[in-house]
Amino acid sequence: MTKQTVDATKNPDLANKLVGEALDTKEEQPKAEITAPLENIVELPGGFITSAGEALRSAEVRELNGLDEEAIARQPNFAKSMNTILSRATVKIGDEKATDSMLDSILAADRDALFLGILKATFGSTAVINGYCESCKESKEVEIDLDTDIKTKVLIDPVADRKFEVQGKKDTYTVVLASGKAQRALTENADKTLAELTTIMLEHCITQINGKPVIGKHQIQNMPLVDRRKVGDELADRTPGPQLDDIEMECPDCGGKVVVPINLGTLFRI
Repeated sequence: MTKQTVDATKNPDLANKLVGEALDTKEEQPKAEITAPLENIVELPGGFITSAGEALRSAEVRELNGLDEEAIARQPNFAKSMNTILSRATVKIGDEKATDSMLDSILAADRDALFLGILKATFGSTAVINGYCESCKESKEVEIDLDTDIKTKVLIDPVADRKFEVQGKKDTYTVVLASGKAQRALTENADKTLAELTTIMLEHCITQINGKPVIGKHQIQNMPLVDRRKVGDELADRTPGPQLDDIEMECPDCGGKVVVPINLGTLFRI
C-alpha cells in the first residue's frame, strides 16, 4: 500500500484540514471517577429522611486513627466514648456531610450499622471475642465474621415502616422506632433500673396516646404495665439493623457450642 504525504509548505490549507480531521476523530479518554473504598460504605437499614422525604440509605465512614483514640480515651464513660467514635468517623450520609444533628435523627439501628462499619474499616471484618463453652466450662476466644455472623434486618419502606400503632387494653399508642437521640439517652442513663430505662425508651418512641401528643414522662409512667410491655415487645420485633445478640460458635477445642455475647462494648473493647 502506497503512503501519500502532503507538503505543508506547498498546500497549507489541505494540511490544516487533515490535522483538524485527525484531532476530531481522536477518541476521548473517559475521566477517572474517584470513589470511596467499598469497605468504607455502609448500607443503612433505615436511612436518613431528608426534608423532601427522601431516604438516604448509604453512608461513608473512615477508620479510626491515633487522634481518635486519644479523643475516645478522654471521655468519662462508655456512652460518650461511643458518641465520639460515631461523630468523628462518620464522614457522609448520602452525599451530605454527616453532622451530630443527623446522627441523632437517624434510627438507632442505623447508628449500630455505622458502628459496625467503623469497626470493619478500622480492624477488618473479623473480630476475636471471648465466649463461654458449656462443655469445657471455661471462657474461650473465638473468631467471628462481622459480615456473615451478625445478621441485619432492613426496613422495606424506610418512611412508612418506622411508624406504627399498638392497641393496648383501652388506649391506642402511636409509636416510632427508636432514634439516635433515644439510643444516646439510654446509654447515658445506663445506671438506671430496667423499669426506668423502659420509661426513657417509651418516652422517646410513643408520640401519641389516643391521637393526643405525649408531652411528659408522667403519661408513660401512668401506662398500664401490660401496655408498656406490649409496646416494648412490638418495638423489639420491628427494630431493624444489626441483630446484636448472643450467637453460638463452635468451640475450637471440643467442638461444642460457645455462647458469644455480641454488643458494641465487646466489639470495640471499651
